[in-house]
Amino acid sequence: MDTDMNNQVLTQKETCIARALQVLQWLQRNEVKSVVVCPGGRNAPFVEVLSKTSFFQTETFFEERSAAFYALGKAKKEQKPVTLITTSGTAVAETLPAMIEAHYQNIPLVVVSADRPKSYRGSGAPQAIEQSEILKSFCTDCFDLEDDLKLLSTHKINGTTHLNICFDEPLLQSVQDNYSQHFAPEVDESNDKGKISKLDTTKSYQDERRAIKEKLKNFKNKTLIILGALNQQESQLTLKTLKKLNDVFIYAEPHSQLKGCPDISEKLINCDSQTLNMLFAEKLFDSVVRIGGVPVLRFWRDLQNLQDINVLNFSDSPFSGIARIKEPPFAISCIAELLGHSFSSNAQDINKKLKSQVNNTTDKESQLLLKLSELIEEDGHIFLGNSLPIREWDQSAVVKSKQLYTSMRGANGIDGNIAYFAGLCLDDRTNYCIIGDLTTMYDLSSGFLLKHFKEKIDFKIVVINNCGGQIFKKLFDNEMFINCHQTSFRAWADLLQLTYCEVSERDELTKDKLNHQIIELKV
Repeated sequence: MDTDMNNQVLTQKETCIARALQVLQWLQRNEVKSVVVCPGGRNAPFVEVLSKTSFFQTETFFEERSAAFYALGKAKKEQKPVTLITTSGTAVAETLPAMIEAHYQNIPLVVVSADRPKSYRGSGAPQAIEQSEILKSFCTDCFDLEDDLKLLSTHKINGTTHLNICFDEPLLQSVQDNYSQHFAPEVDESNDKGKISKLDTTKSYQDERRAIKEKLKNFKNKTLIILGALNQQESQLTLKTLKKLNDVFIYAEPHSQLKGCPDISEKLINCDSQTLNMLFAEKLFDSVVRIGGVPVLRFWRDLQNLQDINVLNFSDSPFSGIARIKEPPFAISCIAELLGHSFSSNAQDINKKLKSQVNNTTDKESQLLLKLSELIEEDGHIFLGNSLPIREWDQSAVVKSKQLYTSMRGANGIDGNIAYFAGLCLDDRTNYCIIGDLTTMYDLSSGFLLKHFKEKIDFKIVVINNCGGQIFKKLFDNEMFINCHQTSFRAWADLLQLTYCEVSERDELTKDKLNHQIIELKV
């Protein structure tokens, strides 16, 4: 960085441009490259600088909630912090759902919110709210800065972060034609310093090994392994150990990347939660090892009340996923400690029970998803939306070994699924977003994110339209939960200028239908 120019910035602390530059320089030191901006009045200093420098990969969007989920998806994909910059007022509040999701997925989303001066707080002045701690419950670090930005000179991004910075008018004083000279040359991309850092635990590696061995003493020889969400690196590390385990039964969810893996196909079981509950009730299994994210499987929720079943967690998320288990998971890098443990001495009885169970995929919705899974490319990227889609895909679909599966299972909500998918989209694969009708309605504005790069990315939005929240039929005998509707998504496709088709029967779903960008499966 030019020394004279840097000194010039430091002597202009009173200007909003100078403080915006210092914040952006802090982001640069933390290897933030991707910035999403929702332009407004109060964050004008950031818009001014970012519009006149090529250092950051800057994208703009008009709506903060979708932009936050989009930034979250990009951070998940890039395995580096991504920053969202908002204006003041309720704009900051719109980022809360994505920050919650970031917290529970352990993804370092960084929200920088511009604010009016601190003296405005409590006055009811336009767009002046108490926003400095609005995200605090779900942030690793939270800062409220006005004039003194020295704290940023040494602070490192360690997780979810909210930086609130106050700007007084004039907002655009001492503007320049170009700001690129304020940023150092690009750092070496091979440096791991800026990549997502998993939360540090209080245990050393040796301590964890000893603790795992102690835990396994309570695990006899009737242990089921459940694989939740794993990224590609985690799945390969897990596979290395699973291949060496003998007499083991593994329930792999699609987003583990291992459900269709031929190397462990003989160890994989495919059944529903009712069958698993039956196997545990008959004492064919009596303990669980979970590897990866918190499982979607209904049986996992049932484990909360099955107090006599021991559970051992391996995950790079800090959450056990079961309220009765207070200790955090062991690191996935420690799963080699499972080698030498006897998992199942009654494989014959278990296989006999599994063969007696019929996997019911005869309903129309399951049949449509089965056909869709057969048509999707061998190397497709498939994002599974929350609620019914991710569960039905697990039970009905054909999962191919080279496919990449992603999901958003931190807080398990239907909010922001399209925006998050947009952030995850890859330019070297066909990207499929498989979501329900209410999930789509919840996130309609995010379609404009996809419209923005429709020429650069190959994507398909598959909307399973069963006219409401049909998952609640499985839970409650009350129509009020369903939110019934008779909506078609054709008009949405027309608004976004995306190609559209509707399919209502299995035989109508053919390979050529997948050439459309919005595919409505009418159930």
